[in-house]
Amino acid sequence: MELHFCDPGLDYSLDIITEFQQSDLSDWWKDSLFHFYPQIDRTEYERLDASSRFLYLRQKLQHIYDAAKPDICGKLGFYSSHWLKYKPQIEDGCVYEYFYHMDTGGRPVLEILYEMYRQNDIKEFMKKGFLFCQEHEAEIRRQMIQFHKKRAAHILPAALSKAHICICSRCPFPFRYFL
Repeated sequence: MELHFCDPGLDYSLDIITEFQQSDLSDWWKDSLFHFYPQIDRTEYERLDASSRFLYLRQKLQHIYDAAKPDICGKLGFYSSHWLKYKPQIEDGCVYEYFYHMDTGGRPVLEILYEMYRQNDIKEFMKKGFLFCQEHEAEIRRQMIQFHKKRAAHILPAALSKAHICICSRCPFPFRYFL
Protein backbone atom coordinates (compact mmCIF):
# COMPACT_ATOMS: atom_id res chain seq x y z
CA MET A 1 0.00 0.00 0.00
CA GLU A 2 1.35 3.40 -0.92
CA LEU A 3 0.28 6.73 0.53
CA HIS A 4 1.25 10.00 -1.05
CA PHE A 5 0.69 13.15 0.96
CA CYS A 6 0.17 16.38 -0.91
CA ASP A 7 -1.09 19.87 -0.31
CA PRO A 8 -4.26 20.14 -2.39
CA GLY A 9 -3.92 23.91 -2.40
CA LEU A 10 -6.26 26.73 -1.56
CA ASP A 11 -8.37 26.48 -4.71
CA TYR A 12 -9.24 22.85 -4.01
CA SER A 13 -10.13 23.73 -0.42
CA LEU A 14 -12.31 26.60 -1.59
CA ASP A 15 -14.04 24.36 -4.12
CA ILE A 16 -14.87 21.90 -1.35
CA ILE A 17 -16.03 24.65 1.01
CA THR A 18 -18.33 26.25 -1.57
CA GLU A 19 -19.69 22.86 -2.63
CA PHE A 20 -20.31 21.96 1.00
CA GLN A 21 -22.05 25.28 1.65
CA GLN A 22 -24.34 24.76 -1.37
CA SER A 23 -25.33 21.24 -0.31
CA ASP A 24 -28.60 20.22 1.33
CA LEU A 25 -26.94 19.77 4.70
CA SER A 26 -28.51 21.43 7.70
CA ASP A 27 -27.27 24.80 8.90
CA TRP A 28 -25.75 23.06 11.90
CA TRP A 29 -23.04 21.70 9.56
CA LYS A 30 -22.71 24.83 7.47
CA ASP A 31 -22.34 27.10 10.51
CA SER A 32 -18.90 25.70 11.30
CA LEU A 33 -17.32 27.73 8.47
CA PHE A 34 -18.49 30.97 10.05
CA HIS A 35 -17.66 29.77 13.55
CA PHE A 36 -14.04 28.84 12.76
CA TYR A 37 -13.49 31.79 10.42
CA PRO A 38 -15.28 34.73 12.05
CA GLN A 39 -13.72 37.09 9.50
CA ILE A 40 -16.21 35.65 6.98
CA ASP A 41 -19.42 37.66 7.17
CA ARG A 42 -22.26 35.16 6.70
CA THR A 43 -24.76 37.76 5.51
CA GLU A 44 -22.36 39.09 2.92
CA TYR A 45 -21.36 35.56 1.85
CA GLU A 46 -24.97 34.40 1.40
CA ARG A 47 -25.98 37.35 -0.77
CA LEU A 48 -23.25 36.51 -3.34
CA ASP A 49 -23.60 34.21 -6.35
CA ALA A 50 -21.45 31.05 -6.56
CA SER A 51 -18.45 32.51 -8.40
CA SER A 52 -18.46 35.60 -6.18
CA ARG A 53 -18.57 33.40 -3.08
CA PHE A 54 -15.43 31.62 -4.25
CA LEU A 55 -13.63 34.95 -4.76
CA TYR A 56 -14.90 36.27 -1.42
CA LEU A 57 -13.58 33.20 0.39
CA ARG A 58 -10.26 33.49 -1.44
CA GLN A 59 -9.94 37.11 -0.29
CA LYS A 60 -10.78 36.20 3.32
CA LEU A 61 -8.79 32.98 3.57
CA GLN A 62 -5.72 33.52 1.35
CA HIS A 63 -3.64 35.06 4.15
CA ILE A 64 -4.62 32.25 6.52
CA TYR A 65 -3.56 29.67 3.95
CA ASP A 66 -0.32 31.55 3.21
CA ALA A 67 0.51 31.67 6.92
CA ALA A 68 -0.22 27.94 7.28
CA LYS A 69 1.76 26.95 4.15
CA PRO A 70 5.09 26.34 5.98
CA ASP A 71 3.28 24.10 8.50
CA ILE A 72 1.49 22.26 5.70
CA CYS A 73 4.77 21.65 3.85
CA GLY A 74 6.44 20.53 7.07
CA LYS A 75 3.62 18.11 7.80
CA LEU A 76 3.86 16.62 4.31
CA GLY A 77 7.45 15.61 4.98
CA PHE A 78 6.62 14.45 8.49
CA TYR A 79 3.63 12.37 7.36
CA SER A 80 5.65 10.77 4.55
CA SER A 81 8.55 9.87 6.83
CA HIS A 82 6.15 8.64 9.52
CA TRP A 83 4.36 6.48 6.96
CA LEU A 84 7.61 4.98 5.66
CA LYS A 85 8.82 4.32 9.20
CA TYR A 86 5.63 2.59 10.34
CA LYS A 87 4.36 1.18 7.04
CA PRO A 88 5.10 -2.48 7.90
CA GLN A 89 3.32 -2.26 11.26
CA ILE A 90 0.37 -0.39 9.78
CA GLU A 91 -0.03 -2.82 6.89
CA ASP A 92 0.38 -5.86 9.15
CA GLY A 93 -2.17 -4.57 11.63
CA CYS A 94 -4.73 -3.24 9.18
CA VAL A 95 -8.23 -4.49 9.89
CA TYR A 96 -8.97 -4.43 6.19
CA GLU A 97 -5.88 -6.27 5.01
CA TYR A 98 -7.96 -8.27 2.55
CA PHE A 99 -8.43 -5.15 0.44
CA TYR A 100 -4.77 -5.35 -0.59
CA HIS A 101 -5.39 -8.71 -2.27
CA MET A 102 -9.01 -8.37 -3.39
CA ASP A 103 -9.86 -8.21 -7.05
CA THR A 104 -12.91 -8.23 -9.24
CA GLY A 105 -13.03 -8.73 -12.98
CA GLY A 106 -9.31 -9.52 -12.93
CA ARG A 107 -8.36 -6.10 -11.49
CA PRO A 108 -7.45 -5.17 -7.92
CA VAL A 109 -10.35 -3.46 -6.16
CA LEU A 110 -8.10 -0.75 -4.72
CA GLU A 111 -6.79 0.02 -8.21
CA ILE A 112 -10.35 0.40 -9.51
CA LEU A 113 -11.37 2.63 -6.61
CA TYR A 114 -8.22 4.73 -6.91
CA GLU A 115 -8.90 5.24 -10.61
CA MET A 116 -12.44 6.41 -9.75
CA TYR A 117 -11.00 8.74 -7.13
CA ARG A 118 -8.54 10.29 -9.59
CA GLN A 119 -11.18 10.79 -12.30
CA ASN A 120 -13.94 12.35 -10.16
CA ASP A 121 -14.53 15.02 -7.57
CA ILE A 122 -15.01 13.66 -4.06
CA LYS A 123 -18.82 13.60 -4.18
CA GLU A 124 -18.91 11.73 -7.47
CA PHE A 125 -16.19 9.35 -6.26
CA MET A 126 -18.18 8.57 -3.12
CA LYS A 127 -21.30 7.84 -5.18
CA LYS A 128 -19.49 5.74 -7.79
CA GLY A 129 -17.38 3.93 -5.18
CA PHE A 130 -20.48 3.05 -3.19
CA LEU A 131 -22.29 1.82 -6.32
CA PHE A 132 -19.23 -0.22 -7.30
CA CYS A 133 -19.18 -1.90 -3.88
CA GLN A 134 -22.93 -2.55 -4.05
CA GLU A 135 -22.64 -4.00 -7.54
CA HIS A 136 -19.81 -6.33 -6.49
CA GLU A 137 -21.00 -6.95 -2.93
CA ALA A 138 -21.36 -10.73 -3.25
CA GLU A 139 -17.84 -11.11 -4.67
CA ILE A 140 -16.34 -8.73 -2.13
CA ARG A 141 -18.01 -10.59 0.74
CA ARG A 142 -16.89 -13.93 -0.69
CA GLN A 143 -13.28 -12.77 -0.80
CA MET A 144 -13.49 -11.28 2.70
CA ILE A 145 -14.78 -14.55 4.14
CA GLN A 146 -12.21 -16.56 2.19
CA PHE A 147 -9.41 -14.32 3.47
CA HIS A 148 -10.56 -14.62 7.08
CA LYS A 149 -10.90 -18.40 6.82
CA LYS A 150 -7.37 -18.72 5.43
CA ARG A 151 -5.97 -16.34 7.99
CA ALA A 152 -7.73 -18.07 10.89
CA ALA A 153 -6.50 -21.48 9.73
CA HIS A 154 -2.97 -20.15 9.37
CA ILE A 155 -2.78 -18.09 12.58
CA LEU A 156 -4.56 -20.25 15.12
CA PRO A 157 -2.04 -22.70 16.60
CA ALA A 158 -2.87 -26.37 17.05
CA ALA A 159 -3.19 -25.77 20.78
CA LEU A 160 -6.48 -24.04 20.12
CA SER A 161 -7.95 -27.27 18.81
CA LYS A 162 -9.55 -27.83 22.23
CA ALA A 163 -11.59 -24.66 21.76
CA HIS A 164 -15.24 -25.03 20.90
CA ILE A 165 -16.57 -24.11 17.48
CA CYS A 166 -19.59 -21.84 17.16
CA ILE A 167 -21.52 -22.19 13.94
CA CYS A 168 -24.07 -19.46 14.26
CA SER A 169 -26.50 -18.56 11.49
CA ARG A 170 -25.64 -14.89 12.07
CA CYS A 171 -21.90 -15.42 11.59
CA PRO A 172 -20.40 -15.48 8.10
CA PHE A 173 -17.93 -18.15 9.23
CA PRO A 174 -17.34 -20.31 12.31
CA PHE A 175 -15.31 -18.86 15.16
CA ARG A 176 -13.67 -20.42 18.17
CA TYR A 177 -14.20 -19.67 21.81
CA PHE A 178 -12.94 -21.10 25.11
CA LEU A 179 -14.99 -22.44 28.02
